[in-house]
Amino acid sequence: CIDMKERLDPRKMTWTKKPKLCIMTADKVIIETEPNSFVRDKSLGNGAFCLYADVEGNFMFEVKNEFDFHGEQDQCGVVLYKNPDNWSVCTIARINDAFSNLTCTVNYDGNKDTSIRRIGTGIHWLYHRILYCNGNVRFQAGFNNGEYRDLRIFRLFENSPSVKLMIYACSPEKTYFDCTFSGMNIWHGLTEEQFKKGDI
Repeated sequence: CIDMKERLDPRKMTWTKKPKLCIMTADKVIIETEPNSFVRDKSLGNGAFCLYADVEGNFMFEVKNEFDFHGEQDQCGVVLYKNPDNWSVCTIARINDAFSNLTCTVNYDGNKDTSIRRIGTGIHWLYHRILYCNGNVRFQAGFNNGEYRDLRIFRLFENSPSVKLMIYACSPEKTYFDCTFSGMNIWHGLTEEQFKKGDI
């Protein structure tokens, strides 16, 4: 059963690349992206501004993601990372003035698969939830805290003692924007029954 709830302090997490402008407190991190920054396959985090924590065992993770996109492809989201060939990302990215894409991409042994849902550009926040259990992953999202829907259920890799849990933001074009991640909570000890249920 769930045996411990932990509030993740961004100040105790690790940057793969730290932005020039950011504000960090015990409960949130505000990132201002920089132009021409992006997520690269095989080298996740070298271009985007990623903040991560190593997590052991099975768990459930929740975070609120707020954003104010300025240009096309401005994006932010959450990542579950094991190695360059096995990682997954749930991203919200601005496409144009009318809509953004809510995208889930799974990289498994070097093979990539992506699913996309469109949402209106009037949306400026999203709650992410990740459930991880013995190599199986469940990505969920919601617009109200506590009301989540499945985006993707998949197997990412064979059971591993630890994975990297990341939050990220970047601006692939010549723009920048402010992005906030807050209320990062992780519950350790997720069971297979709770994973199948999609909640604790």
